[in-house]
Amino acid sequence: MANEQRREAISELLRRVALGDEEAIAQTAELLEGGTQRDRFLEAVDWFEDEFADVLNHDDGGVGPNARKARAGHLDASLAARHPNMNPYKRLGIVGRQMEEFYSDEAEAGRVVQQMKRDRRARQEGRPVASGESDEVAAWDEDEYAQGNRVAIAQSAVGRMPRQFDPKARGG
Repeated sequence: MANEQRREAISELLRRVALGDEEAIAQTAELLEGGTQRDRFLEAVDWFEDEFADVLNHDDGGVGPNARKARAGHLDASLAARHPNMNPYKRLGIVGRQMEEFYSDEAEAGRVVQQMKRDRRARQEGRPVASGESDEVAAWDEDEYAQGNRVAIAQSAVGRMPRQFDPKARGG
């Protein structure tokens, strides 16, 4: 039904154009320009996806590349709302450069964090043992400490047990 109405409206517009109606000619030009703008935008999107493929097609830890494409779409929509007459190639170029900068900063931050972790591990591996003890003695002390914690936890649990489960209460 909607297609029939659209077809009738276009036919009416074309009849008016054939009769030389200036308003109908202007409306036809607007319709044609709208199609041209849409085509230019789609061409710009193809260019954008080729030009910034390395940023767009990166998988963010299982999230997939569609997350980055969605982000690009949001950035483009925001920019288009602020600058509706901006050339789509220019607008998408700005979006692509913003995404490159964002993801390179994010990657750099990840590299810094990984290096900090590696440095911390290296410092811990080479840490001196207290009072010149051997590694075996230090390991024994750690085991003794862990055993002491287990005993303390067990004693604490016994203190909170109901009376019928308390070994002291049963004479055991």
